[in-house]
Amino acid sequence: MTFATAGQDQNHLAQSHPAHTHHGAGGLPSLGKLAAPVFWFLVLMPVLVGKAGLLEIIFPVGALAVGALLVTRDPARFAAFTWWLWFLTPEVRRLVDYQAGWSVISPSW
Repeated sequence: MTFATAGQDQNHLAQSHPAHTHHGAGGLPSLGKLAAPVFWFLVLMPVLVGKAGLLEIIFPVGALAVGALLVTRDPARFAAFTWWLWFLTPEVRRLVDYQAGWSVISPSW
């Protein structure tokens, strides 16, 4: 094989096997992309149905799980998720207090 044909062979291989840009089957978004929206949906649902007291367990466990997933898979999304946690946690707490009553267990949450 000469130098002239070596480049052509590599170009042919690159065109016949393109790199996949989508993660998952069928172009579905990756788990890292879906984790935060699914978390916020799971936070919103109990508030909308009047069962915000469930968030006393769901919110911290879910935030920890999503944070652990994102810090290992997508640090940029982890930073964004953390920012939104700092921004929205006080509002979530007020909604829980309003619907379920003030909890003595976690006065600083």
